[in-house]
Amino acid sequence: SIAAAQWARGHLPANSHMAADAVNSVLMAAVGHMSPVNDVSGQVNVGPIYFDQTFTQHDLSLIRGARIRYFVVDDRLTESLPHVGVYFASGETPSPQRLTGAELAKFQAFPGLVRIYDNGPIQIYDASALLGIPSVRGDPGTSGAPLQDGADPFVLVLATILVAIWARVLI
Repeated sequence: SIAAAQWARGHLPANSHMAADAVNSVLMAAVGHMSPVNDVSGQVNVGPIYFDQTFTQHDLSLIRGARIRYFVVDDRLTESLPHVGVYFASGETPSPQRLTGAELAKFQAFPGLVRIYDNGPIQIYDASALLGIPSVRGDPGTSGAPLQDGADPFVLVLATILVAIWARVLI
């Protein structure tokens, strides 16, 4: 997760809207300088997009409405139920349930999404085509220089504290 966030910082436009599970959202914000889309930030709960078997018209309207440019898909989420009751936000499913490989596989098969990063368990998909904007395609020459050389330890500690508080509130 940290490697993916570091890659995002160096290869994607800063403050791009990105959907991810709660833990990856915090890392993408703190380390990757991305702008996570979630209901905590007053936007949308992206959980249903991940839990749907296929992309629905409602999912596409959420993506376009929230201007979600990138999706983080963490295959490890299929291995167990969420440790804090939810992966994304309260109300993502009627009761805690595990994401399936089929639900996450839809990201690689959907026209309009392009996988631009893959480190094994984590992939990042570019949804620029769905938004009608030019794609970065992971090319560091088009996204500018990284904002810093490594993770900011203060921000990383703050992010860890926020995840712990968030987890405690949900339990």
